[in-house]
Amino acid sequence: MTGKTRKTRKPPGSPGTGPDKLTSAASTDGTGATKPEAGPNPVARSESRLTAPPPAGSPERSPENPRSSEAILETAATLFSAQGYRQTDVQQIADRLGIGKGTIYRQFPTKENLFLATVDRIIGQLTRYIDRRAEAKPDPFDRVAEGISAFLAYFDENPGAVELLLLERAEFRHRNTPTYLEYNETNAAPWRRLLLDLMRAGRLREMPPERIIDLLHNALYGTIFINHFAGRRKPLREQAADLIDIVFRGILPRD
Repeated sequence: MTGKTRKTRKPPGSPGTGPDKLTSAASTDGTGATKPEAGPNPVARSESRLTAPPPAGSPERSPENPRSSEAILETAATLFSAQGYRQTDVQQIADRLGIGKGTIYRQFPTKENLFLATVDRIIGQLTRYIDRRAEAKPDPFDRVAEGISAFLAYFDENPGAVELLLLERAEFRHRNTPTYLEYNETNAAPWRRLLLDLMRAGRLREMPPERIIDLLHNALYGTIFINHFAGRRKPLREQAADLIDIVFRGILPRD
């Protein structure tokens, strides 16, 4: 949850309840949390700023349309995560969709643009997923717990997403900040306010909220990466229960 934020991208926050840097915040209901903004633009990168995608619901965005940006990104994500960045050719993606390679290049001028857009899309999906689940919890404390559960549940349902995050770091090490850290930094403020509200209410021990945010951030990303490398079979959503129990209740016996 540290690292310098690239100045050129300002992705909107997400709805949530997870560790603040991981996503955005939950809806406003007197707790100090704010409503999430629209999901991040999956193509806006400092090195590859492209034309804004068509509005949601239009044929150009429909995953049923093989020429749509959504269909292209979904197929690209599948192939990149399965084969790796260097081993995947844009022609393979076009062939899988049954379209010409030029159709892809008109929306994503380079292979790098396309790959980075798939990573942005993953982060956008993650934040919206957490937000939807977190907003259903009226209590701010429950939002934090639900955010943790939702974060790990997302990667249970989308195991290829972990590979994309790792590929970005492996193939584009010249970047100062990986995408997931950049979005975390951008979305930190609403979570910070939520934690401060809980401290003022006497429901959390007073401390710099960054300590909590950093701990949760490191624990959650550490969990998905370690599980990915170790091939553990215990579902991530089950591991969320252990994380919530120890973080919220500690390891020392109660007096």
